[in-house]
Amino acid sequence: MKTAVSCCLHVYLNITSTQHTHTHRRYVNTHCVCVLSRQLCVFILDLRIRLFCLYKSSTETDAHKHTHTHTHLTVVPAFCFSVMCKGLSAIPSSCLEKAKGMRVKLSHLAEKQDKHRVNEEKPPQDLESLLSSKLGVQAFRWFLRSEFSEENLQFWLACEEYKSSSGAKRISKAQLIYKQFINPDAPHEVNLDSETREAVMQLMEEPAVDTFDEAQLRIFTLMAKDSFPRFLRSAYCH
Repeated sequence: MKTAVSCCLHVYLNITSTQHTHTHRRYVNTHCVCVLSRQLCVFILDLRIRLFCLYKSSTETDAHKHTHTHTHLTVVPAFCFSVMCKGLSAIPSSCLEKAKGMRVKLSHLAEKQDKHRVNEEKPPQDLESLLSSKLGVQAFRWFLRSEFSEENLQFWLACEEYKSSSGAKRISKAQLIYKQFINPDAPHEVNLDSETREAVMQLMEEPAVDTFDEAQLRIFTLMAKDSFPRFLRSAYCH
């Protein structure tokens, strides 16, 4: 009995440990863990039923063999002692197979999540890969804020959002981007050369999808050559 309970407890602890370790990870497979948890509950219930059936059949057999009234008092301790001595051999093979299968699934799931965690913790190779991750953008934003250059990232993100707009929204967004980042009196003016700034001013008469492409590329190059290397060496990257 102790061996069977230890087996169930070991599987249960594997599930709770996996859930606790990866709660803060956005790529954790919570659905799989829940499914395996439900399967474990079904297995434990099935095991309890089978052990009760073994106990019941044992009591009925001993009741036919013995006529003394005190026999029933020794049936339960004798049955438990028998199960403890036999260990896993006293448990139906189907239950053991289910437990083995769930342990294999849990180990594969934990291994997969560990590999994914290691890949996440690797520093980005370039700025493009960093900006493709929400967590990377957030960390880079905090770093730029500490250097008082957050407007570069804000401008780049605004240009990305602008490309997906159309119609009247595109015109209003173009004017907003120009007022916030490009206009000489802009509250979050980005560092653009005079030629690029004048080119954008001319394109503002009829804003198109590529109106800010050149300016966005300039700021991206500035961040890639200047801010990104320092970000990699900072505590924000680790």
